Amino acid sequence: MSRYFNRRRYFSFKINFDIFDDYWLWLQSTEPLTEQIEWTDKDIEELCDRLLEESIRSLFDSRSSEATVSEILFWITNAHDKNPFSFHNCCLVSGFKPEVFRDAIIDRFQRTRRHFCSVLF
Repeated sequence: MSRYFNRRRYFSFKINFDIFDDYWLWLQSTEPLTEQIEWTDKDIEELCDRLLEESIRSLFDSRSSEATVSEILFWITNAHDKNPFSFHNCCLVSGFKPEVFRDAIIDRFQRTRRHFCSVLF
């Protein structure tokens, strides 16, 4: 049986299993992008508003994982964060008082999500 089975001939063909053309993914160039996007103040305000809204929505969503909830709580309670999109800065840009807003969120979180409070606090 081995004389009928020519291993070299049997495995010599090459099959391309890639059925999708990935060339467009790389923008057909390896040059760095030189176009810079200009952000307006309104764009930054909308981004901060959306970041606050989505973070609070995820914080109170029962489907959110423990890791997500703890990350959002860390973001809210970290008063010394120098990030331009920290909770403190997003509140200031959105027109909220950060300390009052933080206290209201933490108070509501402790009342509604007690099972997380025993783990996280």
